[in-house]
Amino acid sequence: MNGLKVLFMLAFTMVLSLTAFAQTENALPLGLRTVNDRVEVYPNPNNDVLHVKLDNINVNSLEMEVFNIIGNNIKIDAEEVIKNRYYRIDTHDFQPGYYLLVLKDPKTRFNKAIRIKKE
Repeated sequence: MNGLKVLFMLAFTMVLSLTAFAQTENALPLGLRTVNDRVEVYPNPNNDVLHVKLDNINVNSLEMEVFNIIGNNIKIDAEEVIKNRYYRIDTHDFQPGYYLLVLKDPKTRFNKAIRIKKE
């Protein structure tokens, strides 16, 4: 059973590595910045508050989700600090480990692996 858990964690880490790049359904014209360039997530690793900064992104229909290592959707409290530009996510109650932050709208999806580390 322990070997299966290690195998799953390795597979999940590979998926996180591959999905850390922004995935878009519609490619951007050459010369425009990618979604990856327009989203900042910090600090990472994290232990208290995760900051998400959006640079020049239309967020009228933005959805923000966090998933744990086994794929469960974690309820988050994303406080909008500056309208449509900057959010704070309280991670104080998260257990230590790896999570996947997903930002999406009808045309674009951004995935970022985050690590929660308790000191």
